[in-house]
Amino acid sequence: MARSLGRIFSGFQRLGCLSPMKAHLSQPSATSVAVRSTLVRSMVLALPSPFSSKPRDFSLPNSSWGSEMKRLYEHYNSQCEVETEGGEKQEGPWRRLPSYNRLLNEEKKCVCIFQAGHLLEGPPGHVHGGAIATMIDTVTGTHATILSGPVMTANLNISYRSPIPLGSTVLLESTLDKKEGRKTFIICKVTSTDGSKVHTETTALFVSINIGHLLLGG
Repeated sequence: MARSLGRIFSGFQRLGCLSPMKAHLSQPSATSVAVRSTLVRSMVLALPSPFSSKPRDFSLPNSSWGSEMKRLYEHYNSQCEVETEGGEKQEGPWRRLPSYNRLLNEEKKCVCIFQAGHLLEGPPGHVHGGAIATMIDTVTGTHATILSGPVMTANLNISYRSPIPLGSTVLLESTLDKKEGRKTFIICKVTSTDGSKVHTETTALFVSINIGHLLLGG
């Protein structure tokens, strides 16, 4: 997660050297439009998921994963590709999204499997509320982006119900509430893997944006 944020910050720092070019591009012409289009496209490709068209996958099975994390990973992975009676492989009801073990199904629902390590400690032995909020924003933001294209968080309202013990595995379940013009409303719950305990409940609002205007300050 920190590596992703670092790439975002370094990307925007590089934009600081674009001011002279922006001044040139402010005078519309066939050439400046072509340059602007190429510039925006190259910057978007340099950004991490969900803005990048080819996001890297930073969350794959490793020795730090607990048994419950591995079990759920295999459970959802097995539903991304299923075998027909004839022995052929075809797409299943779920689709895995790179990083943070996010999965999407046809019902416009997104699920994330999350196991927090000791670096995310807040209250002794439990996950920091800010880390939980970051994961919620990441999952719901990715979900909204898939549903509506590039978006930015406008509102994130989180009710913390019970703390998450460090090292435990939880599920973040994101569901589309409604869409109104440029607005996408998402509902998200963080629960224990068996669903018996609710850790947080969230309502989120995302607003569609124009990436070109955002990056070039237009």
